[in-house]
Amino acid sequence: MVSVKINKQNMDSAGQLDNRYAFIRLQVTGVRPTSDRIRGIELLLRDGDQVVSEWSVEIPVPNLTTSEANPAFAKLASQLLVRLAGRILVGRNMRFVSAMLRNELRRIGSEDRFKVICLSRLMNSCSLKKEGAIHSSQLTPQDLISELEWIKEAAGDDRLKDAIGEQLRYQSLPPNIALQDIQRLPDSPGVYYFYGDQRRLLYVGKSIQIRTRVLSHFSDDHRENREMVMSRQVSSVEFTECVGELSALLLEAQQVKQLRPLYNRRLRRLNQLYSVCWTGEPSHTPETVTLSTNQPFKSEHLFGLFRSQVKAEQALRKQSERHELCLKVLGLERGKGSCFGYQLGRCKGACIGKETLLSHSQRLHIALKTLKVQAWPFPDKVLLTETNLKNGHSQSHLIQQWCYLGDVSQLSSLEPVVFDLDIYRLLNQYLKGQTLFSIWEKNGFQYHLGLL
Repeated sequence: MVSVKINKQNMDSAGQLDNRYAFIRLQVTGVRPTSDRIRGIELLLRDGDQVVSEWSVEIPVPNLTTSEANPAFAKLASQLLVRLAGRILVGRNMRFVSAMLRNELRRIGSEDRFKVICLSRLMNSCSLKKEGAIHSSQLTPQDLISELEWIKEAAGDDRLKDAIGEQLRYQSLPPNIALQDIQRLPDSPGVYYFYGDQRRLLYVGKSIQIRTRVLSHFSDDHRENREMVMSRQVSSVEFTECVGELSALLLEAQQVKQLRPLYNRRLRRLNQLYSVCWTGEPSHTPETVTLSTNQPFKSEHLFGLFRSQVKAEQALRKQSERHELCLKVLGLERGKGSCFGYQLGRCKGACIGKETLLSHSQRLHIALKTLKVQAWPFPDKVLLTETNLKNGHSQSHLIQQWCYLGDVSQLSSLEPVVFDLDIYRLLNQYLKGQTLFSIWEKNGFQYHLGLL
């Protein structure tokens, strides 16, 4: 493992690095920090106003898997870290530069982190815009020095000093986010919204600690390409406070389907679902059925709710392997003779009469039991109230047939009855084993089930 410790003499009394800078430019194979590689590094080291060293190196990049270390980078890593030790890295798009460096170093067993100053973020903090700005990939380290001097002249020493201090305290913030947006976020339950240019909604998320969760998006984005791309686009953050975890989960699921943010995929609304239908009769072949989410359906003979027919059939195949069920009896295989599973010893022979259909159906019943779609356990719609035990605030939600109708404080704008798979699973988790008028506690919140 390569590791170089920062000399404590290079730290000022406030515990921050002094003005020993490393102006840096990377040449890379692409824009994905988790899989693309560094193929060149240019450094210009400056102490105060004086350039003390320059360093430039090309790095061959062979065909590598995402996790493989580049031997050429490993050879020069110690030289790089010696040059960077005790210095603040300065450049454009420094979140990307830092992510590329950290990922390359992690592959060789090093977890070094760097203090950085992003010139793009500095310009935003100082409300500056440079006409005819050169693309970051074309800027040499000397160009970066010139750009920092331009910012200093345009903003003034005091304003620049404040902006640099703010950036060093909040290293993980993307270049287009104002610190004030983060500072006003509560560290309490709720839903948060990431917006990009022209108020384009990028992402909706939820947390019991909004500010902590938002900051974690930005601090961990070097580990995932999608997070890095999204972070670079975020220009503002807004939020809606909720009483507790359940209220935040329900609002998030509802908002994602209504607002369709760019980066939310999993919670998108579906017009239809798929399920395995089986009556329990030995002679009845299980079949995949389509369910409309806009119409109520009976759950009596339904097993599992899936987003596609393929996933429904995959679930049935998985159960056949676990319980030695016959693929032909399950309707997953056709043709004469034994099924493929029997030839592999995974079927007890119902396809060739070696096992009776009654015996097979008994084992199928056991196999499907865990997938059973739960019937709505109450006679009508119910009111589920969540109370925050820390502050006593409450929020009540109207639910009917596993469908979330909305917050009762907004009765005039309740949602139409639409079955939602994510909300069904969520409510199953919270309501499992509960009866009407019961009261229970979970994770610091109290719940009460009643009638409207």
